[in-house]
Order: sequence, then C-alpha cells, then structure tokens
Amino acid sequence: MTLKNIPSKVFDILEQDPTTSGAKLFQMGAVPSERTGRRWKGYFKNGKAVRDEHYFVEEKVTFNSPDYVEESEEEIIDLDELIAYSQKLSEIYQKRDPLIKTCDFDFPHDEPIAVMFASCFHLGGRYTAYHQFEEIFNEVLNTPRLYFITLGDEIEGFLSSFKDKKAIADQLYQVPTQVRIMEKVLDQLRDKNKLLAGVAGQHGGWWMAANYTENPIKRYFLESSLPYFDGMGYARFKFKSQTYRVAMAHKFKGSSMWNPHHAQMKAHKTEFPSADLVVMGDKHTYGVQNVNSYSWEYDAGERESDRVLLVQVGTAKTGPDEYTIKGWSTGRLGWPAIIFDPNDHCITYTETLSHTRKLLGV
Repeated sequence: MTLKNIPSKVFDILEQDPTTSGAKLFQMGAVPSERTGRRWKGYFKNGKAVRDEHYFVEEKVTFNSPDYVEESEEEIIDLDELIAYSQKLSEIYQKRDPLIKTCDFDFPHDEPIAVMFASCFHLGGRYTAYHQFEEIFNEVLNTPRLYFITLGDEIEGFLSSFKDKKAIADQLYQVPTQVRIMEKVLDQLRDKNKLLAGVAGQHGGWWMAANYTENPIKRYFLESSLPYFDGMGYARFKFKSQTYRVAMAHKFKGSSMWNPHHAQMKAHKTEFPSADLVVMGDKHTYGVQNVNSYSWEYDAGERESDRVLLVQVGTAKTGPDEYTIKGWSTGRLGWPAIIFDPNDHCITYTETLSHTRKLLGV
C-alpha cells in the first residue's frame, strides 16, 4: 500500500475529530481547497496518511470573478424540501410536455356526428396515393358535422439514422419539409374546427422524439390547443343524453395473421372494458367488426350497449413499394367514418363519404 504525506496540522485535526469535512478543513485554513481536504481526509480514513512535519504549501493566491460561485459548506439536504421541489419541477415539465391518458369531448349537436379516424398518411413519401388523399381531405372539409382524428404516421419521416438508406432516399422531401406539409394540411382542418385530437405514431412522432427529444407533430397539436396522446388514449364523446367511450392508439399490443382485430379485442378485454369503440392504425389494412361484449354487465345495467366496434383503419401509402413487392401486405386505403347518435346509444360506420353525408342528412 502506497502511503500519502499530509501536513501534520491536518493529521492532528483529523486525529482529534475524524468527521471533520473537507469544507471545514478549508475554512480552518488547513488545506488549500475543499477538494484537497476531502482527498486528504480519505487518505487518513483509509489508513494511507503519514504525518509530514515539513509539508510545504504555497501561500494562497486569491482571485475574484463575478461568474464564480464558491462552494459552500457541505449541504444538509432536507428531504421534505427536495420532494416538494421535485414535485414542482415535475408539474412544470408536465405543463410544458403533457402526457395525457383521457380526454372528454363535448358535442353541442342534437343531430348525429361523424368522426374519421385516419392513420398513416405518409406525407412526403414516394408511395403515397396523393390524389385519393386530396379527394378525401376536401370532402371532409366540406361535410358538416364530420370531424377528424389522426392516429399517427402523418409523414414518411425516415431520419438519417434509419437503417434502410433507400427508404431515406425515396422520400420526396426532407423530413422538416414533410412536417411543414403536414402542418398546412392540418391547418385547414383546425381552421374549420374539424380537427379533434392526434395520436403519436412511429414515423415523425416517436422517432423524432427519440432522436431529437421533441415530436414536431405533438408540438403542432399543443400549439393548436388540441389534445395529443403519446400512446394509447381514452376519450369520452359527450352529448346531452349519450356518452360514448372510445379507445384509440396508433397500435395496441398483439397481432394475428388470422384475426385483423386481435390487438383491438385484447385492448378491450385488458385495458378498456367499457369502450364502445376501439380503433387503431399502423397495420396499413382495413377492417371493422361489431361484436358482443360483456353481455352480463349489459344485462345488469353496467354497460349502455352489449356491443363493441373494433376498427382497423388503413393507409394512404398504397404502393406498391419496396416492402410490399417482397411479400408484405399491400397498403389499403380505408378510413371509415364512425357515426355517433346523440339520442340513442348507437354507433354505425360507413366506408364512403357519400354514404356518410346521407347518414348525417347533409
């Protein structure tokens, strides 16, 4: 073991009181700095210190700087104050970057309304069906009482870190331009009070947050004073006499090659037993099932309906693209409009906007 020489003055102080801190040694003038005091105290504590009667220390040269804050005596942390301060910081972060799970929407209508849940636009991508997207978008803008919720992947969003470099090269625009295109699209919906909420997806959402700490799509919704779900979301659509419970996500856990609604049913059974509608995107396929659910609870008056509508919405990225020609399922365009009746507890759906207008009576 290598022994370390320390001044006899420091040795004497520590012999008298081994708990003397580095800060205290510095204040007593026994050491040139708190850091040195802590180090010499460590030597003494571990039995490595040797008393040195002739240890030489230069006379201290003082300095003054308005930017320097001298380290204070070792602080005694008050746990209650620390927890209170941490809670305050947490609330500040939550206000700046809210993570919400639920949201209520109050509809002032006495007539049916429709909500289109749309996922996977992939704006800025090479394989997006832009003409069909434009047609649907314009019809939504011009149909009264038809609202819009995005379920993620609004842009293509392949970042430079993505392993498939051809996917990056195939993008029509760089990601910042894709974000601006998306903003212009959503602006038109927002300006007509048709945009209700957004849900995060991988492309442009989770990827951007993971790589650059911020999701620009979430930022858009927050700046528009609209709710945004970073994962699963649970909403209540409220009318004067009816309330509908809606579970939504870009994707729920689970998948099955035989049952396109496996993930939705799993979410209903494990997370959202009171839901009237469970809807997700991500899979680039389309399908709707209206199935019985929790009949015993319905018979006991615990549910307003013994049905749950399971919806898988499609994509505007219909290809064919580099992945589908290698065996993946071809993307299918399918964003059904879900009709909510304000008077009777009844949900219906339609696959065409012309039929939507008939059901809405417009």
